[in-house]
Amino acid sequence: MIPSILVRFGLLLVVVAALSILSLKGVKRLFDLSHAWWTHLPAAMTLWAGVVVGGIMTASGGLVYYVNNVNVVPGPWRFLGNLVGISVLLIGASIFIDELWARQETRKTFNWMSLFDETAVGIVVVASFASLNRAAHGSAGWAQIAGLLVIGCPVVVGIILELARPYVPREDLVQVEDTSALEAELTRRQAAGERITYWEAQNPAWMTALIVVTAAALAFGAATSYRQAPWLSFLLLVLGAGLFLIYGGLRVSVTEGLVEVRLGMLGIRLLTMPTNEIAEVSVHTFAPLKDFGGYGIRGNREMKAYFFRGNRGVLLRSTRGKKYLVGSDRPERLATVLRVVGGQQ
Repeated sequence: MIPSILVRFGLLLVVVAALSILSLKGVKRLFDLSHAWWTHLPAAMTLWAGVVVGGIMTASGGLVYYVNNVNVVPGPWRFLGNLVGISVLLIGASIFIDELWARQETRKTFNWMSLFDETAVGIVVVASFASLNRAAHGSAGWAQIAGLLVIGCPVVVGIILELARPYVPREDLVQVEDTSALEAELTRRQAAGERITYWEAQNPAWMTALIVVTAAALAFGAATSYRQAPWLSFLLLVLGAGLFLIYGGLRVSVTEGLVEVRLGMLGIRLLTMPTNEIAEVSVHTFAPLKDFGGYGIRGNREMKAYFFRGNRGVLLRSTRGKKYLVGSDRPERLATVLRVVGGQQ
């Protein structure tokens, strides 16, 4: 005779797995994802296990604890709402990051960022139920041991699934610009002694939106905290104003004597290189997440990089052997200008 505890555990596992598979498959169909949906199963099952267990405890009254006749924890539905809301946000962010990684792959590579949702959702679930146990009994108790299992097991399974994930190549829609006419015109102007000046910018909408929303949130926080903590209000205002220093994105300017990369409306200087120090110019395709861990002002062992969108740019190698990658929406055009002013036609 199978013990009833095993039967209940088996039913719980089936329900959790079914809910996880249905939800992840729905997301894949909705957004046409390249990344394998089943790599997020450990995180989804952790979330649904917390929801199902929390629902069972709610039905039995187990989520309402009283200490000295005072309810010290949120109501059961609020508790479940917070658990689901935070976990869905974390899984959604992980799906977005993993999809970017998959679309940037030129060959199969291990995506270490894929373990973000397993780790984060496990921590959220464990911390949520541990707080309830602490409110009822005055200590975390079982959570210290259970937490290692709830967090560790999904991470281990996530590693195995990521290793088993297939590489799904996508059609490369990059159009290489023909700049032969531009090169001929610039060469003619240079021979005639005319001044050559080139300028371009990268200012993606996500960066503008992030700056505006964050600055507005800081301003709201400063207004609401002015009476209780004037120093905090002043600090929030300073941080909000500081965000607008990078408003305007990345700007690249090229003259016959100098290459400059600046940031924001005030033109914070990131890179300055005399054109006579440029030893090599090439158009470079890269994977932002794999090669640099994201977007912005980045760097690795080989080079420093400045880019806010895309996966193509211009790679500069100086006469001193240093390498700089400058993101560009029109890298062939920028590379042609740099070759002409640097005397590398």
